[in-house]
Amino acid sequence: MASVTSKTPCVTCGKGAGLFKCEGCTQIYCTKHVTEHRQTLHHQLDEIIVEHDSLQEKIIENKDQSNPLTKYIDEWEQRSIMKIQQMAKETRQEIVQLSNIHKRTLSKELNLLTERIKNAREEDDFFETDLINWISTLSRLKDELMM
Repeated sequence: MASVTSKTPCVTCGKGAGLFKCEGCTQIYCTKHVTEHRQTLHHQLDEIIVEHDSLQEKIIENKDQSNPLTKYIDEWEQRSIMKIQQMAKETRQEIVQLSNIHKRTLSKELNLLTERIKNAREEDDFFETDLINWISTLSRLKDELMM
């Protein structure tokens, strides 16, 4: 007895015997429609390539553009630098004012000492203890001036 082999028809036209089985979609196609199926696959591949190229171009463009976070950080940095510079300026001014006050105070003390020394010399009224006190006062004023 001879066996009957059943033929699977083309999935597209349903006619004739399908000669080619697509490994991707596992469908059976006739000679005419296997070519159309391959053209469809090529068209889909072309669309994927266009999408790929578009994405790649956007990535390259974004490399050239600044990130908004980077811009924010740059602005924050500038604001911080300006605040620090302003604080440094104000602190310098305050130090100059305090230094001037301190120098005036030292100058007053030195003037008082000058008067005492001048009077002591004119009146020939001083002893070793006076000299030691005056040297000590001069030394202290000198040290305070260096601060």
